Amino acid sequence: MDASKKYDNPNPKLSANLLSKLIFWWLKPLFSYGRTHDLEIKDIYNVMPKDVSQHLGDKLERNWIKEVKSAEGAHRKPSFFNALRKTFAWSFAYYGGWQFFLAVVLRVLQPYVLGLLIWHFDPRAMSTATQAYTYASAVVLMSLCIALITHHSTLGLMEVGMRMRVACSSLMYRKILRLSKSSTNATTPGQIINLLSNDVARFEQLFITLHYIWILPIQGALITFMIWKSVGIASLAGVFLISIQTIPLQGYMGKWISKLRLKIAVRTDERVRLMSEIIGGIQVIKMYTWEKPFEKLVSLVRSHEIDVLTLTSYLRGFTLATFVFTERTTLYFTIMAYVLLGNSISADKVFSMAQYFNILQLTMAILYPMAVSAVAEASVSIKRLQVRQITANLLFLINSSFLQLILRELQQSHGEIRVNGSVSYASQEAWLFSGTVRNNILFGQPYDKKKYNEVVRVCALTKDFQQFNYGDKTLVGDRGASLSGGQRARINLARAVYRNADIYLLDDPLSAVDTHVGKHLFNECIKHYLQNKTRILVTHQVQHLKSCDYIIVLNNGAIECDGTFAELQNKHTNFLSMLSVEENKGDAEVTEVDENSTPDISINSGNSKDDDEAEPEETEELMAKGNISKSLYWKYFRAGGSMLMILTFICSLILGQTGSSGSDYWVAYCINGISTDTSYLDRDTALWIYGAFIIASIVLTSIRNLVFYKICMNASKNLHNLMFSCLLQAPMLFFDTHPSGRILNRFSKDVGAVDEILPRTMIESIQIFAVMIGILTQVLVINWWTVFPMLVMGFLYWQIRNIYLKTAQDMKRFEGITKSPVFSHVTSSLLGLTTIRSAGAQDMVRKEFDIHQDLHTSSYYLTIATSTAFGFALDVVSIGFIAFIAYSFIIFDDGIVGRTGAGKTSLISALFRLANLEGAIHIDNFDTKQIGLHDLRKKISIIPQEPVLFSATLRDNLDPFHNFDDATLWAALDDVELKTSISSLDYVVEQGGANFSVGQRQLLCLARAILRNNKILLLDEATANVDPTTDFLIQKTIRQKFTNCTVLTIAHRLNTIMDSDKVLVMDHGQVLEFDHPYVLLKNEQGHFTSMVKETGKLMSEQLKKVAEEVWQIFFHLQ
Repeated sequence: MDASKKYDNPNPKLSANLLSKLIFWWLKPLFSYGRTHDLEIKDIYNVMPKDVSQHLGDKLERNWIKEVKSAEGAHRKPSFFNALRKTFAWSFAYYGGWQFFLAVVLRVLQPYVLGLLIWHFDPRAMSTATQAYTYASAVVLMSLCIALITHHSTLGLMEVGMRMRVACSSLMYRKILRLSKSSTNATTPGQIINLLSNDVARFEQLFITLHYIWILPIQGALITFMIWKSVGIASLAGVFLISIQTIPLQGYMGKWISKLRLKIAVRTDERVRLMSEIIGGIQVIKMYTWEKPFEKLVSLVRSHEIDVLTLTSYLRGFTLATFVFTERTTLYFTIMAYVLLGNSISADKVFSMAQYFNILQLTMAILYPMAVSAVAEASVSIKRLQVRQITANLLFLINSSFLQLILRELQQSHGEIRVNGSVSYASQEAWLFSGTVRNNILFGQPYDKKKYNEVVRVCALTKDFQQFNYGDKTLVGDRGASLSGGQRARINLARAVYRNADIYLLDDPLSAVDTHVGKHLFNECIKHYLQNKTRILVTHQVQHLKSCDYIIVLNNGAIECDGTFAELQNKHTNFLSMLSVEENKGDAEVTEVDENSTPDISINSGNSKDDDEAEPEETEELMAKGNISKSLYWKYFRAGGSMLMILTFICSLILGQTGSSGSDYWVAYCINGISTDTSYLDRDTALWIYGAFIIASIVLTSIRNLVFYKICMNASKNLHNLMFSCLLQAPMLFFDTHPSGRILNRFSKDVGAVDEILPRTMIESIQIFAVMIGILTQVLVINWWTVFPMLVMGFLYWQIRNIYLKTAQDMKRFEGITKSPVFSHVTSSLLGLTTIRSAGAQDMVRKEFDIHQDLHTSSYYLTIATSTAFGFALDVVSIGFIAFIAYSFIIFDDGIVGRTGAGKTSLISALFRLANLEGAIHIDNFDTKQIGLHDLRKKISIIPQEPVLFSATLRDNLDPFHNFDDATLWAALDDVELKTSISSLDYVVEQGGANFSVGQRQLLCLARAILRNNKILLLDEATANVDPTTDFLIQKTIRQKFTNCTVLTIAHRLNTIMDSDKVLVMDHGQVLEFDHPYVLLKNEQGHFTSMVKETGKLMSEQLKKVAEEVWQIFFHLQ
């Protein structure tokens, strides 16, 4: 598989000195360049050696294996948590030591020293100026140490979380490569992507606050002692109050949020799984005009998810509101207790208490609850990540199951399987990955030009390569979306043939190609090129059986008969009846393929571009550039609420902050004795006013947060539904040129960010901004001259913000973009697991996954590093301000392109208007461009080339609008002879219809067409992948049920179209011939005649006879 581009951009942190690392100076080149240029992916620094995905995955895997062995010895279940603990415990403990020093030493000492500095200005103080300067210097120095330790320990702990995420993702991908067939069937790409995007992301924030669970008791005891020294027994009132406001409440809410988080994860799984299915079957959905029912279904699933998210958000909103008033209520009751005990309060005591209670609130009400909540959410994620072996019922087409058993993809119920030699496998449903055609064929094998060219020739790909703009270096879209079904099948076969093996397992590779191409593949590739190899060919095309050395006929999982062609022909009547169904195609005469159809390859032919020629580049994900416009914020809020809700939020924000700031001001007012009337004269009134301010703050802050989260949840729901609606209306070109992983990334990781991270970040930012305005207002009221240093500080903040913002926005965008290849790679790997394992390519695809992860890790690390550097720079400026006060006061042309085959399927795309159309198509003299898109598609039925079923009930798969009663649905199933095979209309279809065979899926698509009862029916190679019996049933049903309809048939089997009124022969997207088949056969040099002759002498005579009989009927009717 194609790895993402590797850019060699050495990480400057590796060569940075200690000072550069301390002050984040190693990021200066990135900020300088990013401020004046639009950053690109190539500007991202290389991943740090200790963050490499393969290294972390190996380390976690070793510890997990040890844990499994230890659990087996102790007769217990293995714990994934234990493996994680052994892997990351030391890194976690190292930063925990620094956080302990920060919380217990520096944060506790700083208010004490600050109290001494304030006491210096009291007339009763006896301290000297030298002591005052010493206190001021200590405050500044401790502030600087706090800034350094805070930012570096936080960054370090986020790195630990990042490494845990990377290691879990790497281990999860390795688990995916080992999934059994039944487990693969029960595990959808959507579920895996949700684990990678949401669950493992919980680890990134886990460690930031985790240490405060054990730091809190130590810090709390020390702070209680310090407050006791200041106000005596009154301190117990404050400590008791802040304790009951935080620990029990937050503990209870943490448990509640944990339960809700598990519900959210399940419902998000369901939504992403549904999205994955819809994207995979989008073409069928568009052609059936099923956009509305699927839009309603996704909207319903999203509503269920939002309901739980809203409740969780309300809990978080109330928790955040407590951060504002907890300290103030605590200070209020402590002051009240101290005064009622007959003591006189002073500024230094109040200030010290406020600082200590602020620290306790930070730990008890913010950091401790965040830690508990993070542990609860991470525990849910760990349980979801500890994948158990899943068993599920899986129904395969019996012939394919035979090959799956040989490949050991299925477990045999009894007996044994022995495989002597290496195996190469070509799957029935072609699997291609995003990359060049050449890389799809080589699949990790070394490039041998002579061998490669020969494989291309025998697989009939020469002509296709000549048509491609870039030859075999043409980029293939997601799942080979830019190629026709036949081209995908031949590339899939070429991959298996190019691989040197002893045994070749070929699962019906001829069904998806035209008759003459199928004959070329059988003769040139299977018979001649692989003549010295063991070949096991599963096929429904019995005309080739005569050339096989040995034949095994399977029926219902058992061998019905086996032997050589002659033995079976002489001894088994069932074999003879099977041959008669296929109209004796076994007598087909071997003829050479016309050179114009598949020309011989030469060194200068167009199949392969020179190695030194530039390769086409895959369409890069579009990324916004520049700052986020203010209008975007306004659109977001308008999507979430009415003007009344927005005004309610603004009013509660202003009034709530007024109450909070008013309470602070009132304390200062009373303590300094500047009241002119009552102040100290009426102590009770002062306390009542103080209490009123606090109550107003509690009520209004709670209302503010609840209204805000309601707006955000509404916006999240509406924007998701709008985005999905736009996605459904996008043309097929969009899906052909955008990998499914990229689209799922928007609906998983990005939607998850909008659901949870964005509202929390915005309300925290708004709250901090409001508090800052409140503080600055009070400072200006008390000391107006401080406006001058504040202006200087504001100017510096603005400059730092300008340096940081553009680079940070680009990095955040890169972090989202570089995640898409990870998701695409996982999705592609899940779809091609059997091919990957049969080719022994697990190490290759794992290494590529690690490359994708490393690129994302680099962008993520730079995102958090630039953010940390920004925070540190702001703190340094604020420390300068503190020092000044202390000392003076004392951010689509190139694309995945490629022609399809002859243009047959493209004709259907034009008819359904799946692509932009030049010219016009008329139906009953109406130009289809003048007909509404849904109206057009509703009037046309189609049985697609690849039958698509969705994970829902059988009823919903047949009739998503619920327009038909049960009797009509059963009648349609009876028409396709599936009534006896299905117990109920509520029978649950697994993802992709995995519990139905390919033939049964195609019959269900036929039942859909019968129900729609339209006058136009399109058969897009509908019988290419089914056995002769199912083919006969489909043809019979069509002739019975659609006698009064216009039936357009695209087929490789000529016997299915010989009774048509007209035949259209196409090549290179151009019409070559068009007339009744009998008329076309009159032209001995015609293309259609040539195709008929290639079926063999006996078969061609039978086809001509059918055409003549139909012509006579047609002529008489005319």
